Amino acid sequence: MWTIPNILTILRICSFPFLIWLILQERFVGAFILIVAAGLTDLLDGVIARAFNQQSDVGKILDPLADKLLSTTLYTAFSLKGVVPPWLGALVIGRDVIISLGALVLVLLDMKVTISPSTLGKQTTGIQVVAVALALLSVLPYVGPFVQAPGAIEIAFYTTGVFTLASGIDYISRNLKEYEKGMFLKDVYRPVGDNA
Repeated sequence: MWTIPNILTILRICSFPFLIWLILQERFVGAFILIVAAGLTDLLDGVIARAFNQQSDVGKILDPLADKLLSTTLYTAFSLKGVVPPWLGALVIGRDVIISLGALVLVLLDMKVTISPSTLGKQTTGIQVVAVALALLSVLPYVGPFVQAPGAIEIAFYTTGVFTLASGIDYISRNLKEYEKGMFLKDVYRPVGDNA
């Protein structure tokens, strides 16, 4: 539990309330510094885990959880401040909620399945990060005018929306297939004499 990568991940998660506060107070320079620090710790904990063989089951849960929380934090706060369109914030947050609820349902149904992140899911995460980074840079003093090229940020937003929707549909589809396979296996391997 208390390996260096896990501690870095926990510290990253603990920074998110401060990040929300900075964004809501429109202290975007401070928010940018904190986001960069979060990104560096994310990179660092992965390097340390691999280099010193400190990978753990806890880390496999905490690291993607931290990524989801960061995404939700940024899109919620930026949507409230009008930096990101509300429809995009709702789409990103809604997808994360659906993914979390889907995982919970599988656990409650005792489906012992683990769905690895798809290529589309990884691409979506990357595009979401780029879009929110552009949105943040666009409101920074001195930097904003260079980022606010006509249509550039809008293209990033709509591209993010399309990928987010597509990856959400893909996730639901793959979960349904795993659910049906799990139910089939339960039926096939039902103990003899079990009439339930």
